Amino acid sequence: MKKALLLLPLLGLAACDKPTTDVELDCGRAYQEEETRISAKTYKDKAIIKVNGGEEIVLKKKESEKEDSVSGKHFEYEGVMPETNEKVEFDFRLNTADGTIDYYGINFEKTNSHWNCNVLDKFKGKYNKPSKEELCIEEIERSIYLESDEDIQPDQTKKLFLSKNINEFTDSMSSVKFYSDKFVLPQEDALNLSKNWDYNNMKLYNNSDGKLEDYEKDACEVASRLKDYIKSKGFDKTKYIFKINKNDLSQFANYSWLKNQEIKSVAELGDNYLDIRSIDCSDKDLSGYNPEKISFDYGTEFPKDITKMPKDFDTEWILDVHRNPGLNVRKLHEMGIDGSGVSMAIIDQKLAPHWEYNDNLTWYEEILFDEHNLKTGPQGEMHGSAVSSIAVGKTVGVAPKAKLYYFAADLSDGIPSDKKPETDEDKTNLRTSQYYARALSEILDINRHLPDNEKIVVVSVSAAPAWSRNPELWNRVLEQAKKEGVFVTTTRIEEEYGLIDNGVNRDLFGDPNDPNSYSQTYWQLGRNPSVEIQKNTLCFPMDHRTTAAPNGFDHYVHYADGGWSWMKPFEAGMYVLAKQVKPSVTPEEFFKIGLETGTYSERAKCVLVNPVALIEALRK
Repeated sequence: MKKALLLLPLLGLAACDKPTTDVELDCGRAYQEEETRISAKTYKDKAIIKVNGGEEIVLKKKESEKEDSVSGKHFEYEGVMPETNEKVEFDFRLNTADGTIDYYGINFEKTNSHWNCNVLDKFKGKYNKPSKEELCIEEIERSIYLESDEDIQPDQTKKLFLSKNINEFTDSMSSVKFYSDKFVLPQEDALNLSKNWDYNNMKLYNNSDGKLEDYEKDACEVASRLKDYIKSKGFDKTKYIFKINKNDLSQFANYSWLKNQEIKSVAELGDNYLDIRSIDCSDKDLSGYNPEKISFDYGTEFPKDITKMPKDFDTEWILDVHRNPGLNVRKLHEMGIDGSGVSMAIIDQKLAPHWEYNDNLTWYEEILFDEHNLKTGPQGEMHGSAVSSIAVGKTVGVAPKAKLYYFAADLSDGIPSDKKPETDEDKTNLRTSQYYARALSEILDINRHLPDNEKIVVVSVSAAPAWSRNPELWNRVLEQAKKEGVFVTTTRIEEEYGLIDNGVNRDLFGDPNDPNSYSQTYWQLGRNPSVEIQKNTLCFPMDHRTTAAPNGFDHYVHYADGGWSWMKPFEAGMYVLAKQVKPSVTPEEFFKIGLETGTYSERAKCVLVNPVALIEALRK
C-alpha cells in the first residue's frame, strides 16, 4: 500500500450529535433595540443558533479556523436567516491555553450590524479541547498538502508539497512582503516522514465515534519529524530585514515664526488657555494670567522681572514634575513592569525625532493625502511627539520599554479655503477615514507576521476616524482588529467597545501621584453625570503634562490642556503594562478590573485608574 502524507480535512472535535459548545448568550439591546438573547450550539461542521427563541438558523462552519493571538484561535460559521435571506456570520474566540471561550460575535451583513455577546451565567463557555494527537494532525495539515486534481497532468501522479512561507520587512518601509512558496517533497523524504501512516485511510478520516485509529496515534511523532525536517531545510525562517531609518522621520517643527507673536490680554483671553509656546514674552507682564492655564515650551522667553510672572510659576519645576506619568506608574517601572516584550501602535500626525521615544520605534510610515503633505512640508507636528512620549517615552511614558509602530495619517483630503466648515455635518463631510483605515489595516498585516512574543496588542488613536463621510471604511477594519485580538482605543470607545473612559485634569502645584490632585477638566466643569455613570467611567490623566516637543531632539513642552488626545496614549500604555503581566487580558477585563481597583473621585466625577492596584489584581 502506498504511504505518504496528505492535507487532511478539518478534523471534527466531537461527533456531530454532540455539541462542542452549548451556551446562552446575552447580546444586550442588539436586535431592534430590545434585549437580545441567543442560544448557540456549535458542532464539528456547523452551528445552530436561535435569536430570542425564534426559528433555528443553521450555519455552516468555514473551512479553517484562524490563529488569533499568542494563545487564541477563531472559529467561524456562516449561513442565512430563513425569513430575510440575510447573510449571518457567527464566531467565537477560543483561548487554547486554558480551553475557555472569551468572545462570541454575530454579524448580519445586510444591516451592517455586529453584536458582541456575553455568556449569560457570567462564566466563560467551556470548550471540548481537541486531543494531543488531533492538534498534531492539524500541525501537519498546515505544512503539507497534495496537488489538486485539476493541476495533475495526464499520466502523472499527484505531487506532495511542503508549504514554505517567508515574511520580509522591506527597507523602504513601504509594506510587509509575504511570500508563500511550495517545495515538492521527494518520495523518499515523504516515506521517511510518514513512517507507518496510510494516506488512503487518512484521506477518508471521518470517525463518527471520535476515536483515533492506530495510524493516527503516530501523529505527534510524525509532526515532530516534520518540524525537524522543515528546520533542516531552512523553511522556518522569518526574515526581519527592516530596520527603521531615523532619517525617514519628519524634520523638526520650526516655531521661529511664533517668536514675536502678540498674545491676548487677560480680558481678551477670558476663560481660555494662554498658549505661549516658543513666543518671546520677555517684555510682557504675565502676572495677571491664571498659571493653571498656561502652555509653554523650551522656546518660550519669560520676563526676567519676577513681579511680571504669575505667582509661584517656576517653569523649570513645572516642566520636570509633570514629566511624571503620575499615580505611581513609576513604582511599576521599578518593579520591571515597563512594557518590556510588548508592542503597541499609534496612528496620529507626522512625527519628529526625539530621544524620549527614538529607541522604541520599530516602524515609521506615513499614509498622507499627497497635496496636503506638499503644502505643509515635511515637518513633524506637535501631536505626534506628545502622544508617543506619553505612551513610551523614557521619562514621560507609561510603558517606556514597549516597542512602538507609528503611522502618520491624515483625517481629511485637505480643507479648501472656500469650504470652511460651518456645521457639524460640514465637518463630517470634510473628513475621511480612508487613511486611518489603511494604517490600521497595515498594522494588522504586520501583526499577522510577527512572532507570538512580539505581537502588537493595542493601537492608540487620539481621534475618531469613524466621524467622517465614509465611516464604513474604518468600522470594517476595526471589526477585523477586534477579531484578531488587537485593542484599538479611539475617542469613540463607548460606541465602538461599550466602554466608558474620560480624561482628568491634575493640579499644577499638586503631587502627580496623589489621586486628590485630580479633578474634572476646565472644559467639563458643570457637566454632572449620574453617580452610576461616574462609577462606570474609568479615568486617566490628561491635562498638565510635560511631553516631548516636536522642535528639538531634547526639547520639552508643558501643555496646560491636553484633551482626550493626551488621555488615549496613557490608556494604551496602561493596557501594554496589563498585557505584560497577563497576556490573555481583554479590553473588557482591563476596564472591569480598572473600575474595581480604581479610586472613585467626586472631584473628577469618575473612577481614577490605580495603576499599581490594577496590575497587582491582574497578576493574581
